[in-house]
Amino acid sequence: MTIKQRKVAKELFENGGTMASALRKAGYSRAMIKNPQKVTRSKAFKEIIENMGLDNKSLAKALKEGLNATKIITRNKKNLSSNSMPDYAIRHKYLVTALELKGYIGRNSKPDLDNVNVVFVNNIPRPSFDKKTVKQLEK
Repeated sequence: MTIKQRKVAKELFENGGTMASALRKAGYSRAMIKNPQKVTRSKAFKEIIENMGLDNKSLAKALKEGLNATKIITRNKKNLSSNSMPDYAIRHKYLVTALELKGYIGRNSKPDLDNVNVVFVNNIPRPSFDKKTVKQLEK
C-alpha cells in the first residue's frame, strides 16, 4: 500500500473528486491517469477501499437504495400537500452503474453468453432478382 494510493482513495471518497483529478493530485504520471485500472485493480487499493467502508455489501446496499429512488412533488404550496413518485432519472444512473459493475455494458464489457439462447433462422427465402427487376427497383 503506497502513499500515492492512499492519497487517491482519500481524494475520491473524502473530497468527492474524480479518478483523474485524484490521480493527478497524488502525483501519478499522465500515462497512469489515462489508464487508472493499474491503480484501482491492485490488491492494496482494494484493501484501502474496504477499510474505508466501501466493501461489496455496502456498495450493494447503496445500489439497491438508488434503484428505488423517489422524489417528492409538492402539489399545493399553501396546504403543503406532497406526494412521492419514482425518480426515473436517478434510477437510470444507478442501473447503468450496476450494469457496468457486472460487466454487461461499458468499455470492458464481456456479456455472459452461458445464459443466452441464440436462434438461427435459415428457412427465410431470399428474394432472387434478375437484371430487369433490379433496374425496375432502381427507378
